[in-house]
Amino acid sequence: MNEFSERVRRRSSRIQLVSEGSGLRTLVIEIVPERDTLQASVRIVEIDGTERARNLKAKDCNEAIDGLALIATVSLDPEAILSPPPEPPPEPKQPLKPPPAPPRPPEKKPEKPPIPGAKATAAEKSWRFGGGAQGTLLAEVAPRHLYGPSVLAWVEYRTNHWLSPLARLSASTLLSRPELERTLGTARFAVPILGTFDACVVRLGTESLGLHGCASLLIGSLSAEGDDTDDPQSHTRPFAALGGSLVGVLDLVGSFQIFADVRAGYAPIRHRFQFAPTDEFFTMPYVPVSAGAGVGVGFQ
Repeated sequence: MNEFSERVRRRSSRIQLVSEGSGLRTLVIEIVPERDTLQASVRIVEIDGTERARNLKAKDCNEAIDGLALIATVSLDPEAILSPPPEPPPEPKQPLKPPPAPPRPPEKKPEKPPIPGAKATAAEKSWRFGGGAQGTLLAEVAPRHLYGPSVLAWVEYRTNHWLSPLARLSASTLLSRPELERTLGTARFAVPILGTFDACVVRLGTESLGLHGCASLLIGSLSAEGDDTDDPQSHTRPFAALGGSLVGVLDLVGSFQIFADVRAGYAPIRHRFQFAPTDEFFTMPYVPVSAGAGVGVGFQ
């Protein structure tokens, strides 16, 4: 190492370093990267085989070489000047006029630390897209729970903060049609069209497991058929509910994901179904509830 030898020579002219051949002592220098620092060591082997070793940590190669040169000089020649002479200044060029002072860099405001659990790095700030399928359960819309398949798509902007926007859109058809018998007849209910939209801002969790808090909109149409009665009927009526939801996402190996959601909202319109004018057969509650779980694929 020419640079190492030069720094030792500048500290002591009595030390002679040779790369090959026999000498009074053997000098072994090692510099190994370790995370954000360099681990450096100098080992002196005497003629009789005894060894002396010193270690140090440095932030860059220049600091490591300078520290090793200092240790070697003190070990081989304790009377040497411990601090190296200053480097000779370069010959200044004569500019026609003094250069302008560099502009002062703008002051950076300290960033707010992320909430514990929102573990992500700056390199993970990116747009993410995906789609998938899931099973959906709908309650408090018909007299009994309805279920069926759904397809969905999402877009997310992942950041290293708990503020990570996510938008999710799904479409379902719940044609389970459970029958409900009453004295005046039998009714079957289904939701041929159901759409949900989740707008999420908050994300808590780890890099691979996240929980999103969202505002949600649920909109669809409820179909009811009545028979075994003197007046068979068939109705399809729209409904909607606005509320909140929780969406959990688990990132698996590659781009695969497992997700689950649950939402509840307020329905301003309550539909009523009757077999007769005085019959209180079924009235839709104010708070519909839906839940689902499925798998998907995400892209970045």
